[in-house]
Amino acid sequence: MTIPRRSIIKADLLELLKARRSLSAQQAYSALAKKWRLSARDKAKKRSGDLLYRHEIRFARQDLVGEGLVTRPSQSGWGTWTLKAGVYRQPEQYADEIPASVRLIEGATSRVVVNRFERNREGRSVCLKAHGFSCKVCGIILEATYGPVGKEAIHVHHLVPISRMRKKYRLNPKKHLVPICPNCHYIVHRREPPFTLIQVRRMLKANRRIQTDARKSRARG
Repeated sequence: MTIPRRSIIKADLLELLKARRSLSAQQAYSALAKKWRLSARDKAKKRSGDLLYRHEIRFARQDLVGEGLVTRPSQSGWGTWTLKAGVYRQPEQYADEIPASVRLIEGATSRVVVNRFERNREGRSVCLKAHGFSCKVCGIILEATYGPVGKEAIHVHHLVPISRMRKKYRLNPKKHLVPICPNCHYIVHRREPPFTLIQVRRMLKANRRIQTDARKSRARG
């Protein structure tokens, strides 16, 4: 097998870090080369004097740092790669805010539990009047994409995690709520604490760049 594309490298590196939590760069190189079954010839390939497969793994790690998934070297220590603290939700948990007390029964009707600020009609209305209906992460306008049925489909996202709220917390819909499409809202809540909007924007930007590079590579054939 040859060196995979960047998106696969990122996914494999993330799974490796989830399993081990922390490892050295050398351990990452060795484990991933073994997983991909790289031949001696593949491992010997170079780019600007550097081993190509290691170069690609380091850049994948850099992308994951930018996306908020992996700890920065200044925090984890140089030469140590560490998964950023946080609980990563399973895909079946559409988890705006699912309290631990909610019991899910197999076969029962599914119910999405969102926080009360996101459900509040008045707060939602003020938020959308102030910010409009464009997703603050990806920029999609659902009505423009899906027609009239998409007009009211935008979600509103609460920027302050519930864990940081104090008892006397007062909602400011213009400051604390933002419009966000269902797809981006789901990704934001894949982790606890949630990803920031900036982190998800970086994910989109990084993956668009990867896809663009892949298309150019295929075109060159």
